[in-house]
Amino acid sequence: MRVWSLTAAMTFATTIVLQLSGCGGGGAGSPASPSTGAQYAYVANSNSNNISAYSVNPATGALTQVAGSPFAAGTNPNFVAVNAAGTYAFVANYGSNNVSAYSINSATGALTQVTGSPFAAGTNPNSVIVNAAGTYAFVANSGDNNVSVYGINSATGALTQVAGSPFAAGSTPTSVVVNTAGTYAFVANYGNSNVSVYSINSTTGALTQVTGSPFAAATGPYSVAVNAAGTYLYVANPLSNNVSVYGINLATGALTQVAGSPFAAGNGPNFVVVNTGGTYAFVVNEGVDNISVYSVNPATGALTQVAGSPFAAGSTPTSFVVNTAGTYAFVANDGNSNVSVYSINSTTGALTQVTGSPFAAGTGPRSVVSVSF
Repeated sequence: MRVWSLTAAMTFATTIVLQLSGCGGGGAGSPASPSTGAQYAYVANSNSNNISAYSVNPATGALTQVAGSPFAAGTNPNFVAVNAAGTYAFVANYGSNNVSAYSINSATGALTQVTGSPFAAGTNPNSVIVNAAGTYAFVANSGDNNVSVYGINSATGALTQVAGSPFAAGSTPTSVVVNTAGTYAFVANYGNSNVSVYSINSTTGALTQVTGSPFAAATGPYSVAVNAAGTYLYVANPLSNNVSVYGINLATGALTQVAGSPFAAGNGPNFVVVNTGGTYAFVVNEGVDNISVYSVNPATGALTQVAGSPFAAGSTPTSFVVNTAGTYAFVANDGNSNVSVYSINSTTGALTQVTGSPFAAGTGPRSVVSVSF
């Protein structure tokens, strides 16, 4: 978790993907493409400056690197997102202040940088997300305290900043997510412990903070996720060791913490994801190398840890994603440069590592995303 670690140091002297549904730092349910059965996973390797691409065995969850993997990225690629159609991948390069854009070969999973890539961003872009319609990309620039918004050329994947971009955020924005309807964007402001909420102009992509924004969070909010219905927002707070849950006013975008929030997590919860059905929330506890799994009360948004939670991960897990079918979960383990893969029990939410897991990645994997065709 780059910003958290760097910030801590400074105190002494930083599916078709569920991220698109707001289920992850990005991370809303995405419209399905015609199924070909092909599944792929992509991992941003921050310390080796590349992207690992894997084919996913739909029967076992096992990963096999695709031909040509890993693919070159910018400096310190910190986050990877894929559009709902599965045609393009976008990578926030924290160290080179830009965004790489790739076309995805649906037959092989291979990545090819699009013409003009990489595209300029703000300072230290920490996360990127694409709206469900695939028309806009949103980037949280943690070094500039703002959010860049780009129009996406559907034919080429090229990015063009929209008028007015970048838009002001709070201090050290680390994560951005958009609801499925594409009407609101939510940004975790790590530096001043709040969440900015914006309405999105569907015609221009411009952001306007809603009345009451920013809304107070626990100390050090790092990752945000929204359920597919757009009714609840989940915020992982690594400095508070908990998860905040807010009800979202669909008419105004305003946030109200639900009863019982924040809910206890492990040490250093740095990433939160909600499955497409909105029935389970998954929280990555970077400080204790495990994953907390919660059942979600659909009426209130409240969280209850499932039996067996937390589940062991690798060293310093940093990111989590669930495949479109909700059958497998993938975790990027920064500390030992690999990816854990779990089968998900649809009845209980319990995680079980698949045979062969973990699978080797590049150095310092910080983000993982999956796509199905």
